[in-house]
Amino acid sequence: MIVHVYIDIDPKIIYESTERAIQVLNAFVEAIKELL
Repeated sequence: MIVHVYIDIDPKIIYESTERAIQVLNAFVEAIKELL
């Protein structure tokens, strides 16, 4: 419930965190491709 309120207050922070997580995931995938 607290998280829900937090998202309602400032979804931009959640959006930026998600974007950053996606970038990290993509970089991780690229690193694995280089190893293979």
